[in-house]
Formats: sequence, C-alpha cells, structure tokens
Amino acid sequence: MLAKMFLHGRHCYVAVTEMTEIENGHLTAGSKEFVVKLANGMQEKVIMRGESLAGIDNGCIRLG
Repeated sequence: MLAKMFLHGRHCYVAVTEMTEIENGHLTAGSKEFVVKLANGMQEKVIMRGESLAGIDNGCIRLG
C-alpha cells in the first residue's frame, strides 16, 4: 500500500509498512483511527471517514 503525502514542498508516495487500527469510542459513526508507519521511518496518526476508507481498496491513502 502507498501513502500520498506532502513532503519538502511536493507530493510524493511512500510505502506503508504497517497500519494499525486504534480503538476510539469518541469518533463519529463510520470513522476509524489508524497509526500508519511508513518506509521512510515516519509515523502518522490518521482519522479516516467512512467514505475515505473505500480508498484503501485501491492501495493508496492520503496523509496530511
């Protein structure tokens, strides 16, 4: 899976090495929270709405 992110003034794609769902009862229905670890060593916390989760199927998520 790839993550699209804005880094050093331009958009780039970075490989996702691990994506872990965080249980959070405070989110609205259909939303999920994840910790995403990237191949470049970065780690991001991401909240995805239900409609955004469908984008995971095509192998790319958008960060930031």
